[in-house]
Amino acid sequence: MSLKRILVVEDEGIVSLDIQNRLRQAGYTLAGTAASGEEAIAQALSSQPDLILMDIKLQGQLDGIEAARQIRAILNVPIVYLTAYADEDTLKRATETAVFGYLLKPFKERELIATIEMALSQHRLERQLRESEQWFGTMLSSISEAVIATDKLGHVRFINPVAELLTGWPQTKAVGIAAKQVFHVIDADDRALNPCPVKTVLETGEQFSLQENALLLTESGSEIFVEYSAAPIIIDPAEIAGVVLVFRDVTERKKAMELLLQVHKMESLGVLAGGVAHDFNNLLVAILGQVSLAQAKLPETSIIMPHLAKAKQAAEQAAELTRQLLAYSGRGQFRRQPLSLTEHIWQNQQLLAASIPKEIKIEFDLNDGLPLIDADPLQMQQVIMNLALNAAEAIGDQAGIVRLHTGTQTIHKAQVDNCSSTGAPLPPGDYVLLEVADTGCGIPPELMTQVFEPFFTTKPSGRGLGLSAVLGAVRGHQGCIMVENQLPAGTALRLLFPVSQHEPSPVMAASAAVTGEGTETPLVLVIDDELYVREAIADTLELEGIDTLTAADGHAGITLYRDNVAEIGLILLDLSMPAMDGAQVFQRLLEINPQARIVLMSGYDKQDVMHKQDWQGLAEFMAKPFETDDLLETVRQYLHQEGGA
Repeated sequence: MSLKRILVVEDEGIVSLDIQNRLRQAGYTLAGTAASGEEAIAQALSSQPDLILMDIKLQGQLDGIEAARQIRAILNVPIVYLTAYADEDTLKRATETAVFGYLLKPFKERELIATIEMALSQHRLERQLRESEQWFGTMLSSISEAVIATDKLGHVRFINPVAELLTGWPQTKAVGIAAKQVFHVIDADDRALNPCPVKTVLETGEQFSLQENALLLTESGSEIFVEYSAAPIIIDPAEIAGVVLVFRDVTERKKAMELLLQVHKMESLGVLAGGVAHDFNNLLVAILGQVSLAQAKLPETSIIMPHLAKAKQAAEQAAELTRQLLAYSGRGQFRRQPLSLTEHIWQNQQLLAASIPKEIKIEFDLNDGLPLIDADPLQMQQVIMNLALNAAEAIGDQAGIVRLHTGTQTIHKAQVDNCSSTGAPLPPGDYVLLEVADTGCGIPPELMTQVFEPFFTTKPSGRGLGLSAVLGAVRGHQGCIMVENQLPAGTALRLLFPVSQHEPSPVMAASAAVTGEGTETPLVLVIDDELYVREAIADTLELEGIDTLTAADGHAGITLYRDNVAEIGLILLDLSMPAMDGAQVFQRLLEINPQARIVLMSGYDKQDVMHKQDWQGLAEFMAKPFETDDLLETVRQYLHQEGGA
């Protein structure tokens, strides 16, 4: 037994001496003595004893119970009461001071020692328990997840700061009330009330598995996306002492997941749109070619001619639709050049004014001296016009304002995820900003993720690609769009474009020197996997007296060229073909003849195609669908150069 310092408070001198002697004989150290309550308080504060033996009846104005109360308010020291009286009122008052022991005079030495040791042991255990509670409380308060602990009745006993912040319930208000009042969750989809996890655990005795897609209703009435789980607190195997409930705010993660799903959805739609547009372009090449052939063979006075003209006009409108589809997929035909966005908008000012109803005012807040962007002027014109018309339609027949603003914005690393509402996150860097805002009705929150989908519209008579074509053009320029509902009404679309690095666009090099024996009437080799395209091109060229050879795939085209290299003066090569694509065929043809004249045909963006392959030696790029006159002009240009293939 380690030496313990004990303060003896006793107003009977003989009794005090007897207790002191007994303590010394038992191996304790005397911390001091006192005969009154006032003296006891002073001695306790100065000597800091390990235990106090306190007589209840003392000299002075303070009895032992009141002295003990004041000492306990300052010092965490166990107190054992000594008294010759044991009436109910005295016992009640003593109990209220957290008594550690009670000795009724006269007492025996073994009773004294046993009571002292029990008091010291109880005090030590209480201190350890208190330290453990403080340790666990500090730990639970410092973790990033919200924690609520309850008793066996489901009443809150502990709530950490994170839980206070999320629920809106401070600990002073939450402790003691039912957990279901503090933690109130509903299903995020059907908004049905979820079972209280604390009640479920108390009833089943089993852990409550992780729940997702839930909304926590806070004390103020707001809603927070959370996921949560609960587990029983088991001290006695036969009894559940309470429940610990752990939950976390997943609102940002939920938004990120929704954004990711939306991005994947838009990318999938883009791939689909690009594929459809590519195949449709091939059909349009055939349609336009055959219509042109029919027009060429018929006399101008034929009654069929007006019908052919209408058919050609419809095909050309379809070609415009495919260009929009390709723009949406990010693979449109862009002719980029360094461009001043502000100057470009001023150049289209009159066109904008003429396109928007007179009731709607256009305001320009355009900054001069902005960095240039690498952009296709025609595509940017369509983007600006589409956004302005969309803003005007949102305002409707009433008076309103469409505001165009240009500026700059720097994206820092911490902001990257906030700049990806309609595409992949932007890399940090400097961007040129275009904002188009309106004073219309705004976009309902439930429709925010749909506004860029192809053919989606909220207008009864609306149709077409709408904002999806804008999105595709912006993505094709490595930018992004952010949509902001503005209160009390209106919408703002913010477009960001990378600052131009002034890098020259890749230029296709036609063969400088064309050598070979050649023939008097060179052949044109058409390599395309679409039968309609091959036939349309061949029919068009042969009508002009140009003989052709056709191949349905890359392997057949390579074989035909190898067998007829001296007679073939020009090759029309499709880019997208199965098994062996145009890029692979191009390299193989140059291996056969490094001076071969090759014209590449594709519905995809020229610059995008050029970036992905070394096209050194390519004569020309033709964008599908093309007019008959453009085809003939290109063929004549390269077929009749000096020399031969």
